[in-house]
Amino acid sequence: MSLKTETVNISLPETVGRGYGTFWRFRGRYRVVKGSRASKKSKTTALWYIVNMMKYPEANTLVV
Repeated sequence: MSLKTETVNISLPETVGRGYGTFWRFRGRYRVVKGSRASKKSKTTALWYIVNMMKYPEANTLVV
């Protein structure tokens, strides 16, 4: 069975908002995201997980 995939390019500042480039490129173990209500912390984190699940299809993700 062959899967056809398309490459989709998105702009991080346009999708999430400015100020999350450091979060997106962070390579450490723990991420601490500070901000007030409606600062897109959850949206940015969810998008980061989705992109990485697509990037590494053999990996597993568990969110608690």
